[in-house]
Amino acid sequence: MAGARLHELGTIDLLDTMRTDRLERARRAAVETGSPATLAVVDFHLAEALVARGRTVDGRRAALQAAAVARRIGSSVLAPALLTVARSYAHELDVDAMEDALARAGPPPRTTGPSRQASGEGSGRCSPCTGPSPRPRATRWTAPPTCCAPAGTPLPALGAVGAAARRVRRGRRGGAEAAAAPGLRHPVPTVPCCG
Repeated sequence: MAGARLHELGTIDLLDTMRTDRLERARRAAVETGSPATLAVVDFHLAEALVARGRTVDGRRAALQAAAVARRIGSSVLAPALLTVARSYAHELDVDAMEDALARAGPPPRTTGPSRQASGEGSGRCSPCTGPSPRPRATRWTAPPTCCAPAGTPLPALGAVGAAARRVRRGRRGGAEAAAAPGLRHPVPTVPCCG
């Protein structure tokens, strides 16, 4: 519970001042209490803040940690975390690495069973770093009820990142879009908080 409260306060700090100290404390609390869903969301928020600050390597590391936990527990944070990895490369204008990150993201995981987000509560807590998850993975990437988009809406941002990569690539090759948008530096929009 303390991790969730720290996460909430850390998110407010992030929106107000871009400070991440409470998010870092929330991350430690999530690890200590064995709350993988909180850990995935906190890592995602840290990744977004770090990438926005220009600390793309640190942001990418946090996004990959969020994606690893989210994949294991079937969290809806998986797609936004993978997009943050691609966005970190977009900020560096490394189109090839961005396209590779998108290719690694691939289609959403498909399994049998219902689509749920694990919360670390209810059927017992599992370690965020080891052991199989007691919950099924999500069958597709959709917006959860807490997201800005209506619940169940497919997350379209992977397509937006791919389109941005193609715009940057055409710009490097001297395409018409380079002349139309000479100041294009960070082509990828941020994604809404999904967790």
